[in-house]
Amino acid sequence: MTRAGVEKSQRTLSGYLCISAASALFGLAGAVAKVLFNDDVSAVSLTALRSFCAAVVLVPVIVFARARILPVNRAQLGHLGIMTALLIIVNLTFYVAISRTDVAVAIMLEYTAPVFVILIGLGRGTHLLNRASFTVLGMSVLGCYLLTGAYDADIFRANRLGLTAGLLCGLAFALYNMAGNRARRLDLETTTVTFHTFVMSAVGWLVLVPVLPLDRIDYRPSTVAYILFIGVFATVVPYWLLLRGLRQVDAFPATVIGMLDPVVAGLAAYLLVDERLALPQLAGIALLLVALVHMHRNERFLLRERPGEPAGTGQREEAVVN
Repeated sequence: MTRAGVEKSQRTLSGYLCISAASALFGLAGAVAKVLFNDDVSAVSLTALRSFCAAVVLVPVIVFARARILPVNRAQLGHLGIMTALLIIVNLTFYVAISRTDVAVAIMLEYTAPVFVILIGLGRGTHLLNRASFTVLGMSVLGCYLLTGAYDADIFRANRLGLTAGLLCGLAFALYNMAGNRARRLDLETTTVTFHTFVMSAVGWLVLVPVLPLDRIDYRPSTVAYILFIGVFATVVPYWLLLRGLRQVDAFPATVIGMLDPVVAGLAAYLLVDERLALPQLAGIALLLVALVHMHRNERFLLRERPGEPAGTGQREEAVVN
């Protein structure tokens, strides 16, 4: 193997390791959040505290790294406000789902975001209704049916609020990613979007501090450690690892590796809080993972081409699940 080939292999391996580590941290953080919820920390409180921690850590890093943060005009600022609101909804519904159902179930319901992108795209005319979309939607519906325990009235009734929040999380995350696509068309760079959405989110929660139940939290060392872990290692570190990995690895293998997230979450939840899933629910997770793989492999068949555009360059509105 040539020197260039060796260097390319090393970069690819580095990318795989970064994405694997990011997925493991995301999954572990879900189980840690469940521990906090079992200690009577509310989903609203944890969402706010995560936002504060992330802003306190990430914003100085961006500033001191001298990353280019461009000034924004009124239209761009309005769009950033929409993205911030969607991000808050994503985080809040995600934690409500974890607090009211199994961790792996909540994470997999967030993974329905790409399916919502297809459904919205069908309504907007950006996606095609064909064998590929039927296959993805069919497997996703069946997977959700099994995962949510809809086949068992007792399981479904006991987890109804968490399951509803999980599906809302998937929808909100789809809309957030679609807004991210529009941000690029508005000439908003990634660093600019990250900086403004984190700051605006933290400011929004800061305004609500007087009515948040933060004073009800028992701030013992273990609780503070878990909160800091979620604020830093479930937000700043994995996102940095993910972006670094995506520089070395194509989107499809990155998506497959990213599916370690629910696997790690399920194992960690079993070890930390003794959560167990029924066999049909595990089958539902498997079906959803297969649907995601099939969707990414057949993406070019799902998108409607615009007149005058070469094949494969139609409007893309992806959902990258974390």
